[in-house]
Order: sequence, then C-alpha cells, then structure tokens
Amino acid sequence: MINPDAQPIDVDDMRDWLIEHRHSTGLSYNQLSKLTGIHASTLSVFKGNNYKGDNDKIARELFRYRQSLSNQKKLTITAPEVPTYFETATSKELMTLLTTAHRGRLTFCAGGPGIGKTETAKEYRERAAQVWLVTVLPSMNSINKLCMWDRAVLTCRWGQRVMSPI
Repeated sequence: MINPDAQPIDVDDMRDWLIEHRHSTGLSYNQLSKLTGIHASTLSVFKGNNYKGDNDKIARELFRYRQSLSNQKKLTITAPEVPTYFETATSKELMTLLTTAHRGRLTFCAGGPGIGKTETAKEYRERAAQVWLVTVLPSMNSINKLCMWDRAVLTCRWGQRVMSPI
C-alpha cells in the first residue's frame, strides 16, 4: 500500500474516480460518507469541483479508500475444495482388499479407528457397481459373532436363511 501523505495525489484524478465509482456502484453520498469518513455534503461539493476547503486532504482520503477497495479485491480468494476422499497407503491396501472381495472372495477388514476403513469402503462403493457396504455394531466384538452374522447374511442372499444375526 502506498502512503498518500508521502506523495502527491492528483486531485482531478481522484475527483474523476469518485464520479466513476459512484456511478458504477450506485452508492449514495451518505453511503460513501460512511465508507470514507468524509461528510456526504463535502463529497458532493468536491465532485463538482466547488469545494473551498483542502482538496488535497479530501483526495488523500479518497485515495486511501480506493486503495482499501483494491486490496480487498486482491484478498478475495476461493477456498480450495476439500476432497471427499484422500488416498493414503492404507487406503490403497484397503482398495486392493475390496477389489478382491468384489471378485467374490470372502474378505474381512479390521483395524483401529481413524485409519480410513469406512471412508475407503464408501469411496469404493461410489466407484464400482454392485457393491453393498455393511458396517457392524460394536456388539459384534468377536470374530466368531461376526462370522456367524456374515454366514447368515450370505445365506439370506440366496434365500436360504439358516440363522439370524446376533
């Protein structure tokens, strides 16, 4: 940013800018007054080149306001899109496991919380056809219970329900 007190400011240039800015934004002198700190009637008289006071001071204040607008425009950025899925070494291994399961092989995946099991499975379901995602309750706290539940689900698939899930 340029310090307008450290250099001359072209009063006529700032007057022309004020006229153009007001026209392009549709702002009233009252609205501009609140934004610039310059009284509305002073802005109106300054615009008409009839201001009897310190025109350089008004031009410097307008320059500050103009500079602020310019800097705000530069700061307007778009936030990057947050990915819904982020591939990691673990998720690559899980994708391989899911691809194997999709070929008709019985597979199980167990791991600590937060390693990406569920998100990877959801991503695989989005990418591939004929995928069913099953998550189990904490009550399935043993491999035996899980295997019995899985057997029941598989037999239900072919209409031969032999047992109910635990």
